[in-house]
Amino acid sequence: MDFWSHLTQLLLQPPGSLAYHLVLTFALIGALQGAFFHWQATRYPQGARLMLGLGGLLGLRVLLFLVQALAWQGVLEPTWLPALERLANVGGMVLLFWLWAFPEPSSKADVATSLLLLFLVALALFTWVMLTPDNLRWFHGSWLDRLWSGLGLVLALAGVGVLAWRRPEGSLYGGLTLLALAAGHLVHLLLIEPGATASMALRLGELAAYPFVFSLLYRYPLPAASPKGERPVPAAEAPYLMTPSPDGEVALTTPAPTQPPSAAALEALVQALRSLDPEERSERLAQAAAQYLVADLCLLMSPPFTSGLMDVVAGYDLIREQALPGHTLAVDQVPLVASASEKGKTLRLPASSTSSDLHTIARWLGLESSGPLLAVPLVARSDTPALGTLVFLSPFAQRPWTHEDEQRAKRFAQAAARVLLASVSDQSAQVGELEAEVEQLRQRLAETQTRLDKALSQREELEERLASAQDHLESLAALMDDLETLQQEVNRLEDENRELKEQLLTLNYFPEALEGEAGELSGEPTVSPTPPEDEQLRQSLRMALEEVALLKSELAFRDQQMLELERRNAVPQQALLYSSLISLVQDVRQHLSTIVGYTDLLLSESAGLLGKLQREFLERIRHAAEKVTKIVEDAANLASMDVEGQSTLEMEPVQLSEVLDAAIVEHGSLLREKRLTLRVDLPDTLPTLKVNRDALQQIVNHLLHNAALASPEEGDIFLRVEERFLPEGRFIQLAVQDSGPGIAEEDLPRVFSRIYRTGYRTIEGLGDNGVGLPLVKTLVEALGGRVWVESRLGEGATFEVLLPLEPESAPAPEETPAEQAAPYAKESPASEPAQGRGDEEAEG
Repeated sequence: MDFWSHLTQLLLQPPGSLAYHLVLTFALIGALQGAFFHWQATRYPQGARLMLGLGGLLGLRVLLFLVQALAWQGVLEPTWLPALERLANVGGMVLLFWLWAFPEPSSKADVATSLLLLFLVALALFTWVMLTPDNLRWFHGSWLDRLWSGLGLVLALAGVGVLAWRRPEGSLYGGLTLLALAAGHLVHLLLIEPGATASMALRLGELAAYPFVFSLLYRYPLPAASPKGERPVPAAEAPYLMTPSPDGEVALTTPAPTQPPSAAALEALVQALRSLDPEERSERLAQAAAQYLVADLCLLMSPPFTSGLMDVVAGYDLIREQALPGHTLAVDQVPLVASASEKGKTLRLPASSTSSDLHTIARWLGLESSGPLLAVPLVARSDTPALGTLVFLSPFAQRPWTHEDEQRAKRFAQAAARVLLASVSDQSAQVGELEAEVEQLRQRLAETQTRLDKALSQREELEERLASAQDHLESLAALMDDLETLQQEVNRLEDENRELKEQLLTLNYFPEALEGEAGELSGEPTVSPTPPEDEQLRQSLRMALEEVALLKSELAFRDQQMLELERRNAVPQQALLYSSLISLVQDVRQHLSTIVGYTDLLLSESAGLLGKLQREFLERIRHAAEKVTKIVEDAANLASMDVEGQSTLEMEPVQLSEVLDAAIVEHGSLLREKRLTLRVDLPDTLPTLKVNRDALQQIVNHLLHNAALASPEEGDIFLRVEERFLPEGRFIQLAVQDSGPGIAEEDLPRVFSRIYRTGYRTIEGLGDNGVGLPLVKTLVEALGGRVWVESRLGEGATFEVLLPLEPESAPAPEETPAEQAAPYAKESPASEPAQGRGDEEAEG
């Protein structure tokens, strides 16, 4: 016979199955006996509930044992056994869950448990009715068997969930008990034993679960033993207090008959309110509360934080007359105290409570038991939140807190809260003033930091510009050295050229002299040269002519070298500077494009979300970068025009209306932002200009931009176009007038100046103080036209542009009559004669 057969006979078949019943019965008897001794020592109501539950479990087991014994002897029908065993299995599990989950009296839980037990009794009677001696063998595996097993499995798992949610003291052992029973039911459902009268899986699960009932006895604290068999003396019965002696034992001592508790408490409360140190104030308040209520220990706890923690701000030990250190507790460790503090309610817990609050506080204080607990919130009024919680404990005297103690503690807490609120409001005003000063200092610090950053940025920029200027100076110095060398070479070549010319004159005269002499010799008939002499003269003449030809060729070559040197030397230094400026502008434009690109990337929030202030700063950076980019492009265009000149502009037919529409659309947002009114005066048909489109577009854009910036909010801008017939030819005149403060007469010559001088100041009444207007002048002159400005203080400024309709054959006039330059005789105040006029300024 193998082990499994022995185990089956021992657990299922009588008389071996009697051992299973005896083991469970004796385990329940031992636990019941311990519960009785515990209840006799403490008289806790939880002890009575424990004895009631264990008694019910023992009654079910004894009844099942007796019925099986009588059925074995043939006194009773065996049809009782399946129903009664299932009732003992599932009903015992319900009672164990009730003992673990609800150690404190709970009417709802008690009623629900009673109804569930009645349902199980009814189901057991139904099972007994359905079974007969003939069909007893088919019970295992039947729908009734599966109903009992499924019900037991569901109730066990539901009990584990409730224990995990409520988390009573010792819930771990309760969860293990229910899991063992649930495992037995699950194995029975999976491995049905046909023909058996009992289930081995269920009995093995019960044998594993029922020994945990002994841990129920350790859920309730035992009172500390009094020395020499004396019982603890509550503080309410006699003026004795349980005071630990230095050797660790507890002895009865009499407090010093100094001041009544209320007077000492009042003095401590006054000292607490006078203290400016929050830590000392909290300690004095805990001391006053302990003396007022004559509590062994008093703790001052903060309200629950959102992080799930509560701080023990201060504490006072009335027995030792010393302050307790602060501590931090988790909210789930003191759930009842945390809930009462959050709701502003009073909480009383007896020493017999199984709540984790008492055990957590006792473990922190190093006590076997915390004794009865009374928690009172610090609430000035019912509609205000609690400032904290006063927790009174009596671990030594085991003083039960009465309703009268609760009312006294509430009155003390209310008075202390009102005084604290008054002092806190005064301190809040002081704190508010200090915070305002701190905020001002923070703002000043931020402004200083901003100025410092700006200064550092300017310093870096100046250092970069200085380095660039030094590089340019070095280049210019090298260029000057080259020019000096070239000049010396030119001087040397000029000297050589002069010498060659003198030699050439000499050589030119020498053949003539030779020819004259030859003529004279040929004219004398009496003297005829000998043939050798004639041949010698011819050879000398031929050699002289060859030398002259060589000198002429050398002179031509030297002339070409001189022309090349003069051409290279004729390049102005200003053009070289403009070329360097164009190269520098290209580098700056690349860096600005990088800044704009990264700013757009940040604004798209691809690298993270932005706050409102951060987005505003980035928008400002982007706007400033775009503005600087436009200025740099204008400077590049201006330098390019100076270097390349008019020859680089490609002329084409351009519709003036398209250029005006594009300029108005581009500046529409600026006009709407300043609420400006644009008044346009155009002829019915606008002529077609043969100009460079980009140059004309830039001219109109800069003039409109300057007028928009110079005009105040809700001002007017006038745009007029008309055709002029002058002696020099047909012209188109474009006028843009703003409604700004006007330009002073002494500032008019500097309007189109591109040269910056240290003594120059910003021109009042001018919207664009950059390179926009100098660029306009350069572009207009490149198109063969002319630009000038007329202004009167207080009446705005008018910019006039005169362009030829046929720039190839009609150059711009040198002067324009004043009556032709005065626009808007009917629509604008600027129709009066202008005070000043500025058009050109020397660039040197």
